[in-house]
Amino acid sequence: MVSASVGASVRSFDGVEWKVESSRYDATLYWQLEPSVIVSFYKQAGLPVEFRLLAPNLIEKADNASLFIMSSPLKPYKNKEPVGEVLKSGRRMSDGRQIEFVGEVPKLLDAMSKGDWGVVELQMPSGVQNVLEVPAIDFLKPLQAFNDKRSVLPLLGWEQGKETTLHFDVSEYRLNSKNRQDLQDLVGLIAYDGEVTSIEVDGHTDLTGHRLNNLTLSQQRARAVQDYLMELGIDEELITAVRHHGQRYPVPDASHQENRRVEIRLFR
Repeated sequence: MVSASVGASVRSFDGVEWKVESSRYDATLYWQLEPSVIVSFYKQAGLPVEFRLLAPNLIEKADNASLFIMSSPLKPYKNKEPVGEVLKSGRRMSDGRQIEFVGEVPKLLDAMSKGDWGVVELQMPSGVQNVLEVPAIDFLKPLQAFNDKRSVLPLLGWEQGKETTLHFDVSEYRLNSKNRQDLQDLVGLIAYDGEVTSIEVDGHTDLTGHRLNNLTLSQQRARAVQDYLMELGIDEELITAVRHHGQRYPVPDASHQENRRVEIRLFR
């Protein structure tokens, strides 16, 4: 299944078995080729679906990796379409064990649902290319199970939602449409999670303007968030702290825009 020669691959797909695992906040569709080689599609709540390859012995030696859609070897025609590329200098390949592709991965899933295959090409410093083919063999039922699992994931995951920051225009405390949508997603997460015991809200301003005016403005921002959370159904008792700090705690090396903010923290 993986070869060490240019443009070649070993095709031995006996026993291909795609499996699905899930938790409250993620879902994985995977195929374990060998004990240390796993290909998977991974969906975490609030984030795009990823294609992952875990293959430490191969990845740690590779300079870059490319992901393609290709025609099934069972078809009479040949075709290969790029999906994405990962460079070793990028963060996605930095640990030397696993690479993750994002972007057009749903396109690959759709193609595999219609019988096409995936292929990963790992480029070695010597010019040798390792090729790993990802077969769409017995793929449809596991794919449907994976799609069912990811369809019920919340729009916002716990890791993204437990600390949320809203930004404001100059001298503004009223919530804009994005602020409102972010808070709606956050309330959806709180309802889905069911274990949140405390919410803290902290209002801030940038460093421009008078300190006392900024203190008042940060209070107005924090209260606007509190009021909208309650309007969306959050019990007032769940909001255990609503603080305003003015310009006292700027974000290090941040722009004025980043400092005009309200921070919301969830606790279990």
